[in-house]
Amino acid sequence: MIRTANLDAALRRIEKTEQENPGNAHLLMKTGYLKAMIFHRQKDSVKRRDAMNQMLKNMETMQKDPMYRTAFTDGQDAIDVVRKSLERGGGRYGP
Repeated sequence: MIRTANLDAALRRIEKTEQENPGNAHLLMKTGYLKAMIFHRQKDSVKRRDAMNQMLKNMETMQKDPMYRTAFTDGQDAIDVVRKSLERGGGRYGP
């Protein structure tokens, strides 16, 4: 909807998604970003700023959530395993 410039319909869909999932900080962070993009295209700087501020608040909330902290550290551990495997492979693997 955003790509076809039907910004009002996209905004309604985003707001409906936010109402359906009020406690999901990760989803609210993403929808806040989409709302900011829509308001930017509509040249409404006040609403865009408010949407970006709300996105940042949801990002902080998400980063404090233990479930997301665990997922982040697990992802970092996986990256370290791949990096060590490439180093020990002696150039046989990777680019």
